[in-house]
Amino acid sequence: MMHGRRGPGFWLLAGFFGLFVLFLYGPTITILVLSFQGPTGGLTFPMQGVSVHWFGNLFEKQMVGDFSGSFERSMALGVAAMLVTVIASFSAGLAFRTRFRGSALIFYLAIASLIVPSVLVSLGIGLLFRVLGWDPAWYTSAFGAHLTWTLPFGLLIMFAVFNRFDRRYEEAARDLGATSWQTIRFVVIPILLPSLIGVGLFGFTLSYDEFARSLYTSGTFNTLPLEIYGMTTNVTTPVLYALGTVTTAVSFAVIALALVSFTWGAHAALPASPPAPRQRRRQGGMSAPLSVRRRARVLRLPTASPQDTVPLANAIDCGEIDPATIIAIVGKTEGNGCVNDFTRGYATLSLKLLLAESLKCAPSKIDKRVAIVMSGGTEGGLSPHLLVFCREPATTPAAGPRLAIGVGLTRAFVAEEIGRAAQIEETASAVTTAMKDAGIVSPADVHFVQIKCPLLTKERIKEAARRGATVATEDTYHSMALSRGASALGVAVALGEVLTAAMKTNDRWQLLFAEFWLHAMRDPQVREQWVTHRRQYHEQLAALVDEILRGSSMSSKLPARSSMFVLLAASNGLAIEELADPGSTPPDLLGQVFALLTK
Repeated sequence: MMHGRRGPGFWLLAGFFGLFVLFLYGPTITILVLSFQGPTGGLTFPMQGVSVHWFGNLFEKQMVGDFSGSFERSMALGVAAMLVTVIASFSAGLAFRTRFRGSALIFYLAIASLIVPSVLVSLGIGLLFRVLGWDPAWYTSAFGAHLTWTLPFGLLIMFAVFNRFDRRYEEAARDLGATSWQTIRFVVIPILLPSLIGVGLFGFTLSYDEFARSLYTSGTFNTLPLEIYGMTTNVTTPVLYALGTVTTAVSFAVIALALVSFTWGAHAALPASPPAPRQRRRQGGMSAPLSVRRRARVLRLPTASPQDTVPLANAIDCGEIDPATIIAIVGKTEGNGCVNDFTRGYATLSLKLLLAESLKCAPSKIDKRVAIVMSGGTEGGLSPHLLVFCREPATTPAAGPRLAIGVGLTRAFVAEEIGRAAQIEETASAVTTAMKDAGIVSPADVHFVQIKCPLLTKERIKEAARRGATVATEDTYHSMALSRGASALGVAVALGEVLTAAMKTNDRWQLLFAEFWLHAMRDPQVREQWVTHRRQYHEQLAALVDEILRGSSMSSKLPARSSMFVLLAASNGLAIEELADPGSTPPDLLGQVFALLTK
């Protein structure tokens, strides 16, 4: 704290500042006071009463000057210049974040008009219009002249703003599924809204007050600055002061509107969850350009019970995990993993509630943002846990191949689609989406696909029957195997491990593949001993496939021993006519296809 008397330097600076304020605002205050002259008052003091007579006279027909018309023209011109300046400056700011050929030349051409005298710009545009045979007007030539003044300022402001804008906000939005337009609308614009308002305010005031660039371009009708200048030598009443007071009031109103907008913009810029994109609701996933650097991170968190979300909540609270970067959670619960295992749904609901609270969104939105896969059964060496998959922005490129994570969601299946061709096709499409989401181009780079398969319940089976639909099986436990088989075949189709050319002729081929896989997996002996005893078990599996084919239109056309090889041929893209005698089939073909379908 300072004590004692102030020195003479302080008072000298205070006096200079007082004179500056008086010089700056004294004329405005003088005009404001004189605008309230009485009806018989003049242009100077002393005042002859106090009234608003000259404000009413302002909008009446004048002997000299057109107050109302010029005011309206300047307002319209200012608003138009403001809108174009904001849109063009914002768009240019987005474009110039990435260098492109000719960007430097375009930039210097855009700001060159700042160093050219305004009168010369006005004169040049006016002469150009006359050479072309066009009549200059305030809404054409004057509008263009004003943009040569407002746009460079808007560009410089937006370039400075975008220079310090953190692009990780955009990367996070894309990771959460936002399209380019949604990222701009819900992330970039709210954050930059105060700056956009400032650019708009700048553009309006520069255009509204512009005199020199309007001088030779406004045409027959004057703008307000030109009208005021023309009236200074002709008008001898305080109506001119009333006009100054009105324009000052308009300026203050614009400033007040800007302050309100700044406040609203600051609130709008607070972090929020962008809505799930409509066009991605079917398959989910969060596609982002391959040029965006991202880092995949996996954390293992132990849990004490299905509803135990404390470890994840603690990781979020301490900043170890940003909930906005979570794209999948895979976990094991204490349940038995069967149809009646409700711990999976309980654990999933607990995670949704936690994430919804952390991300400030409705729990129903979590399904479109985070893939949650819970599996029951932790007998033996397994313990309940969560694997949290995060995808975060990376500042440096990876030195080599690294973990990449992608997510894809199928649509909801009706009961009669589970375990059938529709599930295979939808799963294949979702895997393709997940590959694009992860930035994976080659199927050879896919090393693991985790799928949560639906199953049939008694209620779903009855509901399908009421609609007259038939399900693949009425055994709920068998539906688990059918669903897994169809999902596995969907992955194989997406990765090119199963050729689909031979399947296209009959929709049942895809189901037959799934059934083959299921029957093999349900027989532990077949699964364990197939590699060494595949010929021995050929007849057993052929009988199973014959059982599958029984009742189909093709069963009567094929020998009993050929059914298995029909499946093998289809998986290798062969036509039925190309099949030789089963005994001549390459010895490793059966094992190859079995390994393909059971791995």
